[in-house]
Amino acid sequence: MRASFLILIAAALLLAACTPNPCPGKEGSELSLCVIDQATATGDAALCNALDAQQRTWCLTEVANATGDPAACVRITDERSADYCRSDLILANGAADDCAGLDYSEARDGCYATFADRQSDWNLCQDIDSQNHQDSCLDTLSRRAKDPQGCLPIAEAERRDACLFVTSIYTSDMESCLAIGNETYAAFCVINIAANQGDLGLCDRIPDAQGRTICVEIVTKALQNETLPLPSQADEFSLAQ
Repeated sequence: MRASFLILIAAALLLAACTPNPCPGKEGSELSLCVIDQATATGDAALCNALDAQQRTWCLTEVANATGDPAACVRITDERSADYCRSDLILANGAADDCAGLDYSEARDGCYATFADRQSDWNLCQDIDSQNHQDSCLDTLSRRAKDPQGCLPIAEAERRDACLFVTSIYTSDMESCLAIGNETYAAFCVINIAANQGDLGLCDRIPDAQGRTICVEIVTKALQNETLPLPSQADEFSLAQ
């Protein structure tokens, strides 16, 4: 494939030498803008050959976006830039499955992340190679969907726990509360749900005895319509005290 790509580069350089300047008398940025305007208006990627390498990449990308034709991307000599050009077309006219065909992980990850965000589908986040970007995508979309299941694949423990805490309370999902690795946050989560539902029995799900005692106290107050602040992740509240 690389040999074919090198052949295309050589062909592009040869065409550059043979292509007349479509904007005689113009130089610098004026020349670039004039050529790009003409190339996008006519859909003629060959006109971009009148520009230097950097400006030609810009021109070819604009032609590809204007025409929806990936052939213009193929003419870009820098492989990374060519991949981003193809990514633009996939995002404009393709589907998430098409992102797999991109060679560079940064372009591929950005492609999946954009589709995941557009579709509010945290499952697509799991196709992202970068673990940090994948975790960020899962966290953001799981919270948006109020779906604790999307938090579970998050690799970074503290981020996963925070995501589970928020989404479990939204959905009153006790099992997801108990999936929180940090025992204190897990107890906070159970206490919030128990108080919101007025269900003392849920306090028994907390493994720690002191946590159960605190849960019973808070839920009892809630049942008596007395105001007692619920513990949250941001509180300076510890079961170890």
